[in-house]
Amino acid sequence: MSKSNLSLSRTSVIGIAAAIGGAVFYGVIGNRADVIFVWLASEMGNSMQRNYWPWIIVGVLIIVYIGTFLYSWRQRAILRQTLDRSNKMLALDDSLLRVLASWVPPTSQNDHDEQLRLTLKEILRDATVQFDGHVERAAILLPDSNNIYLKCWTHYQMPQETIDSMRFYIGNDMQRRQDEGGVAGAAFIKGEILVGHMIQQTNGHWICEDQEHYIRFQGTRPFTPYTSFVNVPIKGINTQTNMTTCHGVICFDSKRNDCFDAEELKPLLRSIARRVASSISISEKLP
Repeated sequence: MSKSNLSLSRTSVIGIAAAIGGAVFYGVIGNRADVIFVWLASEMGNSMQRNYWPWIIVGVLIIVYIGTFLYSWRQRAILRQTLDRSNKMLALDDSLLRVLASWVPPTSQNDHDEQLRLTLKEILRDATVQFDGHVERAAILLPDSNNIYLKCWTHYQMPQETIDSMRFYIGNDMQRRQDEGGVAGAAFIKGEILVGHMIQQTNGHWICEDQEHYIRFQGTRPFTPYTSFVNVPIKGINTQTNMTTCHGVICFDSKRNDCFDAEELKPLLRSIARRVASSISISEKLP
């Protein structure tokens, strides 16, 4: 027999022996573990029959410990999320102050409006960061000069087709409010945050759960670009009357269906709206 064949045979024998030894070892350990488990179960049963109160106390303490651990873990997660959002809001404030500091005295109303559009667009861009990548598009709707329609004043990554369709009636005709106001118009009139969800029917068409207000945009898209959306009223001080008023509505949409459902998200949305309202009020006082 050659040396190579002899070495191969020795390797095979060693491998087989190791496999058999491992099986025996784990079999012994497994059997021993079964015996220990049965013994512990028997001892615990006998102990509980003699005096079950210590076991009740131990069980209660274990439940309390687990509950305390889960509560502490959730609180730490909330604190981390709050700190993360606070840092993002500070970044938003920093961006807003930087943009307002670079304000150039306008030479005309069109120049003023253009600078305000750029300011609000910066706010929208930074605001989308608050949603951890689940929001990619946003728009700010303001009333027209006659306070009849809400129209898109500025936006972030909205297609032109959508911008052209953003026209929501907010006049005094109640029937037209119902037919042409949309969810944005309802949020403006009511002064409330309104969330909508898109659901797909069996025929493949997408409809909004909010059938009372939702207006389907005209277009050629074969699918919905979002499955949830939120409309946030922009509440602030009217510089002329010095009273609280609704300047307009912020619109965010998302491909995630539950993106805006959390109740704790509403303070964040109101904070963003307050910054938009402050920017509008400040711009009216700037030269």
